[in-house]
Amino acid sequence: MMQLTSREKYYLIGAGIICLVFLVCQFVIFPSLDHQKKTQRLVEEKRQELQQVQAMRQRYLALTGSEGSSPQVSKGTGHNPLSLFSTIENTAKSAKLSGKIEYMRPIFSEGAQAENEVSVELKLDGLQMQDVVNFLTSLQDRINIKRFDLQKNDRNLLELMATLAVRQSG
Repeated sequence: MMQLTSREKYYLIGAGIICLVFLVCQFVIFPSLDHQKKTQRLVEEKRQELQQVQAMRQRYLALTGSEGSSPQVSKGTGHNPLSLFSTIENTAKSAKLSGKIEYMRPIFSEGAQAENEVSVELKLDGLQMQDVVNFLTSLQDRINIKRFDLQKNDRNLLELMATLAVRQSG
């Protein structure tokens, strides 16, 4: 066995301590700091989502007039916000597309016409071109299309994905 001088022993002990500190930092401290930053970012995102939901609730309560009553029509329009949802859903059922609806959500717009307009964003996935044509044809007398986006489905190139922003006619 090789004999080391005391100076060399100190160098080896120092190098070992430096390696140990590096490994502890690399595999314990830095990952925990990254996890903490990620958690703080997610908490902030959820806080913003909560504020949006609360704003939507306030908007809904303003439309209904109170918490316990049924939805009221925006003043002077004659449109119930929920009737547009049911119109779209019933039309999708009759066209046998209700299983292809990914989401329907209300669109709240700001401005002078915002209180007179009831709008919904709708996303359909896994459609054939004939499905799109039949669905739009059956809706044409009851809604106005504000925006229509048609794309190829990423998973199956023979299928289409449609996103519509619609408002009630009248």
